[in-house]
Amino acid sequence: MLARQGTRRVLYLDFLAPSLLRRDASSSVIPNPRPPPPHPRQDRATHPIQKHPNNSQHLASQTAQLSFVKTGSEGPLPPTNGIDLFVKTVTRLDATLGRNNLSGVRELWVTLASRKLLEYLGIPQLQRYSRSIASMYGCTPGSGDQWSAKDRWTMQTIAIYTALCGHPEAIHAVMLHHLTTNEPDEVLRLYQTYTTSHPENETPQQAKPTEAVPIPDNLAPSEERIGVLLGAIAACAMKGSFSDAVRMVVESHTRIVYRTAEHHIHTFPNAPAVETYVRRLEFVFLLSHPPAFFRHVDHLVQDRAAEELGRLCKDIIVGTLGEEPWLAATEQQKSNERPVVIPRFTWATLITALTRCKRQDLAGRLWEDMIKCGVKPDASIWTAVFDGYSALGAWQESLAAWDAILTQDVEPEPLTYRAIIATLFKARRPDDAMTKFKEYEQNWVGKGKQRSAKLADGYLSQTLSLHNTVLHGLLTNPDREAQALALFERMKTDGPTPDLISWNTIMANYGRRGNMKMISSTLQGLKESGLTPDVFTYSTILTALLKAGREDAPQLILNMMKKDNINPGAAVNTTIIDHLLREPDAKNIKAAFNILNRMEGEGTPAERPNEVTYTTMLTGIYRWGSSKEAEAYRLDILRRMGKRSIHFNRATCHILIRASLGSPSREGPHYALYHFNQMIQLKIEPDFDTWYIILGGMLHRGEIRMAKDLVEEMTRRGFEPTGALCPLIRRLRRERW
Repeated sequence: MLARQGTRRVLYLDFLAPSLLRRDASSSVIPNPRPPPPHPRQDRATHPIQKHPNNSQHLASQTAQLSFVKTGSEGPLPPTNGIDLFVKTVTRLDATLGRNNLSGVRELWVTLASRKLLEYLGIPQLQRYSRSIASMYGCTPGSGDQWSAKDRWTMQTIAIYTALCGHPEAIHAVMLHHLTTNEPDEVLRLYQTYTTSHPENETPQQAKPTEAVPIPDNLAPSEERIGVLLGAIAACAMKGSFSDAVRMVVESHTRIVYRTAEHHIHTFPNAPAVETYVRRLEFVFLLSHPPAFFRHVDHLVQDRAAEELGRLCKDIIVGTLGEEPWLAATEQQKSNERPVVIPRFTWATLITALTRCKRQDLAGRLWEDMIKCGVKPDASIWTAVFDGYSALGAWQESLAAWDAILTQDVEPEPLTYRAIIATLFKARRPDDAMTKFKEYEQNWVGKGKQRSAKLADGYLSQTLSLHNTVLHGLLTNPDREAQALALFERMKTDGPTPDLISWNTIMANYGRRGNMKMISSTLQGLKESGLTPDVFTYSTILTALLKAGREDAPQLILNMMKKDNINPGAAVNTTIIDHLLREPDAKNIKAAFNILNRMEGEGTPAERPNEVTYTTMLTGIYRWGSSKEAEAYRLDILRRMGKRSIHFNRATCHILIRASLGSPSREGPHYALYHFNQMIQLKIEPDFDTWYIILGGMLHRGEIRMAKDLVEEMTRRGFEPTGALCPLIRRLRRERW
């Protein structure tokens, strides 16, 4: 697991029950935990020391007593006039809890709450209280049934507060008690209370079952709320109410990944049913959060994980057409048993991904299954097909598919035209590409006012994207510059109005030719149009200056940015470095190091390089290949990081392992092992992504022995492979070195 830094509190299972809101008269026993004051001295100013015959001796005595129950590093001290009460109450509370005297515990807890002293409890106390309550609940099966309502209120109240402060042992016990005694409705009430309510000063009789205690963001960040959601899902599984589980996942914005939740799931009495729900709900979350779905699929494409993509498609089809369907392909199929409707973008995204992975067979199968599910391909799905062909450069297949789309009464959208035009330009068939562009102009621009209004209303961004694609295609094919510039001028007068991408495309063309005069003219036109240059603009100018032999190019660019009131912070500088190292020739690498030197030496604090900057430098060096200079640069970067005590994190290590294994250098696999070992030294436990990246990369490079050694290391570390790792490891075991 990724090593935690700082003193961040963690909440894993933080259930609340309706009865937990109950409290003795006029006392709020579940106050909202607050961050400590910046410094204990602030309390001294707010609560002045009371007069005492021997004030200094009395204060020393108080502090000595306090250290018995609270270490000095556990946060702020109570106000001086409350130390005596705090020490006595906490000491009695410890003893009373040890005797299981719950009525006495209730009285002492209310005292701390009413005097606003709960926030001064230290980590040892909170942890001890949580464990004490957990042991009471877990001592014998059904132990909770022997307590009175007030006793249960006392224990659950303390469980709530300690969980809010990052000690969930008691909440685990409360949750398991209700699930073990087959009380799913009580668990769901607990979840509702947790998510919707806030405590007020009420007596137990006044408490309302819909009230709850909010979790402060600083104590229970969203990624730590897996436990409470899993408990509620277990209750839904016990009731057989998948639709309620879906609603909770969608509303919680919390992604549950089975491989990380597996150890929680096995604690529930109905673990097999919970496992089924969790596996489905992981997909539900992705469908309800398109950015997360796109990232997930994109990562699979980058890893060429066609088998994993195939399993994802199979799960969709089984969930839609299987014996117990739980997915709906259309709104008309939606029901309580099938509460999740597959968005249309799902089909388009997966078809594109499979095509990019060169698995047209799986893409074709998914297409047929999509039709069986009752989904009629529209323009967006056809556009996905053309995007996939574009990635493969399959222009003949694109033209055949275009003929098919016209026979199915589907009107291509601007993005559909963009996809096939991009494919044709990429295949060096600019005449065919421009023929399609003329077809677009006739069908979309030349159909009168009705189409123009529709265009302006909903398709302007698509139209601009299409025009930018045509600009780029013309400028990257020989002898087409005049056509591109004519189109650009027409865009200025007739629309769509050129955006920053349009201007940057024109500038990049002049940059490739080293035409500094036209670069300057284009930059001026960009500014006069009301647009602001971005990092790509300045990177283009920088590259052109370097080609022209200007060794002072980085400084010139920084001066230009400052003149345009653009702060060249670490992110901007890092982006420029990344752009330079995309073409790793000697001049670009030297320029990148010049920028890094300035960031390290003369830059403002906001410009100081961070782990992302150094990761970008190393990634570019690995892209360069094998040479003595590259190795010297690599060691120099590592030395600089060590000098500044900058360390990689999990994400940057993954980037570097992937870059190392993609390097043309023979040392690439050894660099990958170096960064893997760095993770271990930094106490960053390898996770699923780590193993998948490094094992898949080693296998791709034919480093079978290294890969098998890594599998042995995985076993030694007790990591259980799941999902796409399993076939990868099976394949490795069949290989010989």
